[in-house]
Amino acid sequence: MQIVFLNRAFVQKRFDAENVLGAYQLKDGALQRVIPSDTESFRWTESAELQFTLEDWFEIKL
Repeated sequence: MQIVFLNRAFVQKRFDAENVLGAYQLKDGALQRVIPSDTESFRWTESAELQFTLEDWFEIKL
């Protein structure tokens, strides 16, 4: 899930839904497409930077 905020959201005293530009969720299979599976010679043990395309997301109507 990704929530995109308007720039003004970070300087306002009150934070509400009007400060949200959009909400997005990854499409099915997008995460599996960019993360390799664990194998006998490879295993995730820390963190990673993941980069998705715009086509990997769909907008959630608020």
